[in-house]
Amino acid sequence: MTRRGRPVVFGEVVFDLFPDGSEVLGGAPFNVAWHLKGLGERPLMITRIGDDQRGRAILDRMLSAGLDVAGVQMDEEHPTGTVRVLLDSAGPRFQIAEESAWDWVEPEPARAVLAAAEEISIWVVGTLALRREGNRRAWRDLLQERPALLLADLNLRPPWWSWDVVEELVERADWVKLNQEEAELLGWLDTFDSFEPLVERVRRHHLEGIALTRGCAGSVLVSKEDIWEIPAIEVAKFADSVGAGDAYTAALAYGLVRGLPLPCIGRAASLLAALVCCTRGALLTKADGYATVRSLLNPTK
Repeated sequence: MTRRGRPVVFGEVVFDLFPDGSEVLGGAPFNVAWHLKGLGERPLMITRIGDDQRGRAILDRMLSAGLDVAGVQMDEEHPTGTVRVLLDSAGPRFQIAEESAWDWVEPEPARAVLAAAEEISIWVVGTLALRREGNRRAWRDLLQERPALLLADLNLRPPWWSWDVVEELVERADWVKLNQEEAELLGWLDTFDSFEPLVERVRRHHLEGIALTRGCAGSVLVSKEDIWEIPAIEVAKFADSVGAGDAYTAALAYGLVRGLPLPCIGRAASLLAALVCCTRGALLTKADGYATVRSLLNPTK
């Protein structure tokens, strides 16, 4: 079943600071919104940025990319968020700045923007954006007022997550996306060779499904009845894996809104994640990559 309306993405937009001194626009929710736009959606992002040089750069980049900035709030007290990215053989690690503008989303401006919007097809929300109680209250109220399919991205970034937030997100969600490390940390997997515990999680929490990403081992999509193992796509020129999971989330959201078969969604999501791994940072700037992914998601077009 195709769900009408626009996707709404709630959460942080930041600059990723790399060891070589470069700054790349990112933040998991922002990356998801960017990829949804590339796939042909019209995402509405609810976030907050500082009234500073980085904040103005974010607005300029969003406008030049054709992203809707109506849900972007300006903050005169808190700076635009930054994340220091540390790269090593184990993959990227992140040092996330405290007291950033995106921690202080005001509910009333967000409510007004959502009231002016058309139908909402899906909410995409991650754990990091809910690290402050104020943001949690704002998001709860907005979701209650404008309910839609909820895709929860359990983007666990120590020390900025808690069991209470995870439990609340999972209980409210229709779909949950997480990676292998997060699944093991939460105790959702007790063996390395069986995904049956995820089926039990789907049933226990009354979910429609779970998406598990496993890096070079591929991904797994789980419903109440079935398990689909999706192989990873090899990349010719690996740059880094920053944002690969966010690309997967975006393609997953796109496919769920259209009611596409899960194996089809999984293959397209793996391809978009692989394309991001060929790029420094989390964003694609060439339209042909998105066109290739869309051809998997819309094979008859």
